Amino acid sequence: VHHYHRSSDAALRKQIYSYAIGHAAYHWYLIWRYCDQRSLMQLAWHLPVWFARNFRRGLRGRTKYPVNLVPIEVKGTLLGPIQFTVVKVTRWLTRRTVRSTAIVDAPAMKQRVDPRFEEPYANFSRQKRARVA
Repeated sequence: VHHYHRSSDAALRKQIYSYAIGHAAYHWYLIWRYCDQRSLMQLAWHLPVWFARNFRRGLRGRTKYPVNLVPIEVKGTLLGPIQFTVVKVTRWLTRRTVRSTAIVDAPAMKQRVDPRFEEPYANFSRQKRARVA
């Protein structure tokens, strides 16, 4: 499979951090949108257990996954639902204020119809007018 390896440690840390944010935010979305209990279990149980196990294995030298990346992943996972909620609330408030300012009482206008647009239909019978319209 063709894939791209990060060129620096900083790029790898940023990618892992960003992926963790997105992963947790997606589960948060599923919890609130669909009341998905599996996502709740993933965030509340499976991920913390995985982080603890991975951290212990890293300290003991039993994994190839660098132990210094585990706290970055934990931080991203904790921040994902927070960032998702902030974005959703901000968008909701923005839409709400835009809608409330867009509702303006328009003055009552009398609609005038140009006689040129009524003229072609003036000679049609009532049945033909119904079919045309």
